[in-house]
Amino acid sequence: MIRRRTPVGRTRAGMTLLELVIALAILGILVAVGGGAFSTVIDRERTIRTASVETERAAALRDMLRQWIAQGDVQIQQGGGPGGAQSAAQRGRTATVAQASSRAGSAVAGVTAAASTGNELTVVTSAPNPLMAPQARIRIFVDADDNTPERGLTIEYQATTQTPLMRRQLDPDVADITVEFYDQRLGRWLPSTEAATGGQLVALRLTMVPAEGKTLSPLLTEPITYVFGEISQATR
Repeated sequence: MIRRRTPVGRTRAGMTLLELVIALAILGILVAVGGGAFSTVIDRERTIRTASVETERAAALRDMLRQWIAQGDVQIQQGGGPGGAQSAAQRGRTATVAQASSRAGSAVAGVTAAASTGNELTVVTSAPNPLMAPQARIRIFVDADDNTPERGLTIEYQATTQTPLMRRQLDPDVADITVEFYDQRLGRWLPSTEAATGGQLVALRLTMVPAEGKTLSPLLTEPITYVFGEISQATR
């Protein structure tokens, strides 16, 4: 910075062109650094907000599935097994699993339509459902049918055999589900296809598997376990 004399003999402060250029350069650097930090803060808040939404959605889905199981009569498929789509005949054969709160004699039944990856679970439940019906039959499965628009975890549901069968996609990032029943007599978990042969089935465990390259919320990958009645030994 230099001082110049005015015609009346007073000095006036001023900046040379070089000083001005340097000041502008420093200001530009500060703006760039500040802008990058501000952008990072915004991205972080967006990530946290997105994670919170995903966690809430996963918690709601998990709670909904558990309610359907807890307030319903669980059915298990006979025949077939993991690893491939099942035929309509195989999907139609089911066996009711006795529960402590079982409502015997339920007349709700239905015909399934879409092919699954193999593992599936059907419940006749009185819990809140998409139909807002007092009771609905809900089939929980992973859609493997190229003729349907749904992908991933899907449900088929209807109130009675006289009502249309409806379908809804729950989570497209779920590639498969594992359904197991705890046999108290054998003291171990059985795949749903083995559990259909009978035994003392006292608990159910449903586990979701993410699709390749996809990530599910930990709330969804954590198994959903529901105990039908009292168990004399730990299930693990």
